[in-house]
Amino acid sequence: MMDPRRRDLLFRLGAGFGSAALSSMLPERLLAATTANNPLAPKRSHFPAKAKSVIYLCMHGGVSHVDTWDPKPELNKRSGQTLPESFAKGLKTSRIDFTKALIRGTPWKITPYGQSGIPVNGELLPHTAQLVDKLAVVRSCYGDAFDHAPAINLRATGSQFPGRPSLGSWTVYGLGTENQNLPSFVVMSDGAMKSGNLPYNAGYLPTVYQGTVFRKGASPVLHLDSPAGVTTETSEKWTAATWLRAKVIPLSKPASPHTSSPSECRPTRPTRWT
Repeated sequence: MMDPRRRDLLFRLGAGFGSAALSSMLPERLLAATTANNPLAPKRSHFPAKAKSVIYLCMHGGVSHVDTWDPKPELNKRSGQTLPESFAKGLKTSRIDFTKALIRGTPWKITPYGQSGIPVNGELLPHTAQLVDKLAVVRSCYGDAFDHAPAINLRATGSQFPGRPSLGSWTVYGLGTENQNLPSFVVMSDGAMKSGNLPYNAGYLPTVYQGTVFRKGASPVLHLDSPAGVTTETSEKWTAATWLRAKVIPLSKPASPHTSSPSECRPTRPTRWT
């Protein structure tokens, strides 16, 4: 066996496993050649962008639209009555008998506000009502299912059935992200939802576009803490060695006699580094 060179040692270090995270550690100038292959690289939009970020609030179990932004005069008129037969027909669940279900209107008063005249519950949302001209309120959405999970999925993906990408996933897929050091799509959840991870799932898109969940506690993001017994100094040395290995040896380097066999990854006798 020939004496391995320092370059060969660096090439063998970690058996290549460290290269999985290498792309996020290298300086921008070293990544210039691979920008086209980066799924999160910033992409030019069809129109000049006005918004710098998007905050989507999924108010699972929040205040009803009927009590806040969506007045239903006919619903209030029929409050206390049972559902009409034409409505109850065909609706079946194990928990609700729709032939006996009562209609409930809102006990609140919803009135127009601002120059736009958008109806708002000023009793519950007095401050928001004063800013109504800066808001866009959509009241044309509807769904075929009446349960929570399908409704959440419909609002987040456009379909009540699982399998489609969420709004956040589509946004990252279409625009990328300017910050390559932080997650492009962040999910801040205060607990589990009936729909599971569907509101931030990537669906049939690659998983790189899925939301990164920030959790409560000492470890908001899973799998970022060093394993037990691995110090910060050790981790930094590993990162430096991996970076140096990729810097001095291109990934397209042809196989050499020194690296053709896994059994040769460890010298069998004292060696001299050159």
